[in-house]
Amino acid sequence: MAIEASVVNGTMQYTATESSSSSSESSNSLDKDAFLQLLVAQMQYQDPLEPMDNTEYVSQLATFSQVEELQNIQSAVSNSQAAALLGKQVIIETTNSAGVSSQVSGYVDYIQEENGEMKLGIDGNLYSMSDLYTVIDTDYLTAASLSSQFSTLISTLPSVDELTVDDKDAIEAMRDVYDSLTSYQKSFIEDDALSTLTSLEEKLEELLAATESEAEE
Repeated sequence: MAIEASVVNGTMQYTATESSSSSSESSNSLDKDAFLQLLVAQMQYQDPLEPMDNTEYVSQLATFSQVEELQNIQSAVSNSQAAALLGKQVIIETTNSAGVSSQVSGYVDYIQEENGEMKLGIDGNLYSMSDLYTVIDTDYLTAASLSSQFSTLISTLPSVDELTVDDKDAIEAMRDVYDSLTSYQKSFIEDDALSTLTSLEEKLEELLAATESEAEE
């Protein structure tokens, strides 16, 4: 980024422009190079009759140092976070030009800095750290597996219309399975699967009540 200065009606006007060597993606942030160029432009085009005093120079230089230090800290934190993901299985969520989101799962094989941004290497492709959706751990894999098994078992149960009192043990067993899960594992259970179980339980209660009523008669 370069800072261009011009005089308009006796007033300095500063304009930030992308250099030919910069990436096609523009940045809205004022980096340390642009900040320094702005300071130099102010010094070059200052009014000789009313020059900036030393205190103002010192103040701006101090601000520049703070900007540079913050950028160094941000870079170090980003590098550290990326390095900590090496060898771990992650889920990356990306959005294509049509606005459609998709997820990619894999192990982080390497990390690489590209255009000042740390990226994650997964199966030969580079992904931005900002696209990181989650880091997969043992608890996640267990919960995801249990959710899949639960949905499969629910699909083997009869429909509400086909349900009989003979299915009582199977329905109760599925409820016991769900109740045995932790709160985290329950959060992975699909709403449709749980809704199906609840509907079957309600229908079973009606069938059992009807059976008891007939027995009393």
